[in-house]
Parts: sequence; C-alpha cells; structure tokens
Amino acid sequence: MSYESKTSHGYAKALIEAANYLLSKPEFATETGGPYVYLGTFWEKEKFLKAAKALGTFTKEYASGNLKIKNELPLGAQIYMEVPRDKVCRLVQEAKYECDPLFSPEEEAELDSEAS
Repeated sequence: MSYESKTSHGYAKALIEAANYLLSKPEFATETGGPYVYLGTFWEKEKFLKAAKALGTFTKEYASGNLKIKNELPLGAQIYMEVPRDKVCRLVQEAKYECDPLFSPEEEAELDSEAS
C-alpha cells in the first residue's frame, strides 16, 4: 500500500483519487450491489476499537471467524472493517455444525467414478 502513512485520512485521499479517475471516464453500468470501502482486517483489538469509535454508529455482523462492523452512508456506500473473532470474543463452546449433503448419493457415486 502506498497511500499516505496508512491512516484513515490517507486512505480517504486515495479513494478520492480513485473516484476522480472513475468520474473522468465514460459512465458504464456496474454489477456490484453498491460501493464498498473495506478498511481491512485489524489484527490488534486496541487498533480495531479505536477505528470503530472513530466511525461512530455501525452495525455488527459475526461471520465465520470474524466480527465485521459496517457503516452504511446515505447514498448507499458502505464502510466496513473486520477483526478476528478471537480478538474480541471468548470461545465458550467449540463450534458444532450440521450440514445438508451437497449431492445426492447417486451424484456422489458419479463424482467418485469420474475422479478415478
């Protein structure tokens, strides 16, 4: 990363540069659900909490092994960042999953025979 001193303001300046670049080109349709600003995965709890406080209001999502917080802006842009769940939570019980089969027994047999 070469944005200015790896700060939120340096990041914002790099995004402005990217936005100005897009605005200087002909308009085209996109396939995304909306503009996202991903601030990255924070590996230290204290840095994550400082950034979360600076963002202010946000929603939390617990997905896989991470806690994700996001702030949705009025025009639809989302700013989000993540932290490994073990940095901000305690594991009190080992995760237990029950999954439906991906394939029928016939499909499994067919896949097995193709692999041989």
